[in-house]
Amino acid sequence: TLFRSQEGYLYRLQGKGTFVADFKKLRTHRTVGVVIDTTERFHPPFTKHLPSQLQSKGYFTTLMDIGNNVKPHLEGFLQEKYFGLIVDGYSVFPFETLSRLKKSARLIFIHRFEGPRKYKASYILADYVKGGYLAAKHLLKGGRKNILILSFAMRPGWTSDLFYRGCLKAQKEYGGEFTYLDITKEISGKTYSDIFRSPQRPEGILAFSDPGLIPVLKVLKDLELKVPEDVALIGYHNTPWAEGYNLTSVSINKRLISRKAIEILEEDKNEEIYVEPEIIFRGSCPEDLGGEDLRGRKGVKNNG
Repeated sequence: TLFRSQEGYLYRLQGKGTFVADFKKLRTHRTVGVVIDTTERFHPPFTKHLPSQLQSKGYFTTLMDIGNNVKPHLEGFLQEKYFGLIVDGYSVFPFETLSRLKKSARLIFIHRFEGPRKYKASYILADYVKGGYLAAKHLLKGGRKNILILSFAMRPGWTSDLFYRGCLKAQKEYGGEFTYLDITKEISGKTYSDIFRSPQRPEGILAFSDPGLIPVLKVLKDLELKVPEDVALIGYHNTPWAEGYNLTSVSINKRLISRKAIEILEEDKNEEIYVEPEIIFRGSCPEDLGGEDLRGRKGVKNNG
C-alpha cells in the first residue's frame, strides 16, 4: 500500500515492513506538466490553486512559466516520461511543441485557448463572452448608459475579443453608448482627464484588467468625481489589485477551473467545458445601482 509521509512516499509490504518508494519510478507515472502565467499583474494566478490541488491528488508537478522563455523547458519536459500536460492556452504559448507530445499523455487546456487550431484534448475554459455580458449588463441596467471600455488589442478568438463580444451583446439588449480604448497603447492622464471633462463623460467604466482602472482612479480624484456615484467601475479577473483598491471585478472562478482540470485528468474521454464567471461586488460598483441614471448624486468621495 502506497501512502504519504512528511519525508516522502513510502510503501508497506505485509510481513516485511515499510520502505521508501523509488521516487524516480513514481515520478515517471504521476508527473504532470503545468504551463501557466505566474504573474499577477494582469491575469489570474493559477499558481495558488492548481499545483497544490494536483499535489493533494498524489501528482508530481513540473511548473513552467508561459511568459519566461518556456519553449526550451517544455521541449526538455516532453522528452521525459510524464502523465499529462495542463496548458493555459495563451497566444504566446509555443503550440508547435505539442507535436512532440506522446500519444498516451493527457492534454488539457485551461482558462483560455488562443491557439492556431484545435487539438485532441480537453478544454476547461473561462466563459469570457459571458463575463463581458454580465459586467456590461449590470452597468446598463443600473442606468449607466455611457460606458468607457478599457481593453487590449483584439484578434478573433482572443479573450479580449470574446469579452467585447459579450459587451456588445448586452448593448444590443439594453442600449447605451460604448467608447473603446486600447490600454496597450500609450494613454496619458490627460487623455482620461479630457474624456471625463467632456459633456458626455462616461458614467461607467468596464476594464478588461483590474490594474487598468488604477490610473483612472487618480484622474477621477483630481476631478473630484465620486466613485461609484458619478462613475461606476468594474474590473476583470478579480486579481489582488481589485481587493487592494476595493474594485468590483469579474471572477473567472479559477479555483473551479483548477478542480475541473484535475477531475478530467484521468478520464479517457475529452471534454469542452466553459466555466461561468461571477461578479465580485465591492465599493467601486455596488450590486444595486438603482436602475436609473445616478450622475451627480451626492455620496462618498473617491479616495483613489
